Amino acid sequence: HDMVQVFLPQIQSYTSRRRESGVSEAATITKLLDYIKNQNEWISKQTSNHLTLFTDSDLQIIIEAINATICWYDSLDNTIYQPDLYYSDKKLSLVAQIIALADLGTLGMEGIEAFNEEGSLLFLEENPDIIPIILNQDIPDFQAIDKQTLYENLRQRLLKRTRFQVNFAKGRMARLARELKGFTAEAIAVLTHDVFKYLNPAIIQEIELSTPTANDTNFEQLIEFFELDKYLKN
Repeated sequence: HDMVQVFLPQIQSYTSRRRESGVSEAATITKLLDYIKNQNEWISKQTSNHLTLFTDSDLQIIIEAINATICWYDSLDNTIYQPDLYYSDKKLSLVAQIIALADLGTLGMEGIEAFNEEGSLLFLEENPDIIPIILNQDIPDFQAIDKQTLYENLRQRLLKRTRFQVNFAKGRMARLARELKGFTAEAIAVLTHDVFKYLNPAIIQEIELSTPTANDTNFEQLIEFFELDKYLKN
């Protein structure tokens, strides 16, 4: 569902790239439906068995599932959520519910290590200007601002991400029960205790204690926490 990523034009230098809610998902749907249309046409020429073709019903499920992953930002708890999971009149398909829950479910399903890795990769995706600095272990001379200013700029961006990580983790745990409301009691029990088993107070506390969010956290500590060099060199 993340086939296409569309970022807003960067008006200001030395800032994180941003996405407009729903735009990447719409572009993904367009690209995917075009691919499926071509596949259906090709299959139709190869066989008369129409059971192998994607149906209109299949396409509707795909569209609904991708749209269900669209995120909004909640300024009250400083985290993101998927509004389609909260509309009782939406009557989302089971496929759409599962895709949406899994999309933001890394921490709950896989634990802290995978959660932090995802955060690191997202930071690199949204802040590609840090990549040459990490690879060269220094700021290139052609930068338009002095090194100290740029280091502080990057430090603030890294710090913003660590704080988001903590709030995001808290939000996932706090919102889980509400997001599972459409499932049966038996399914909710399995999803809570077996699938999203890492969404519990002990894990959230561990994230709070291990994630550097203090104002005086230095650049090197933040780089070490995110392990960005590991992902760039692998």
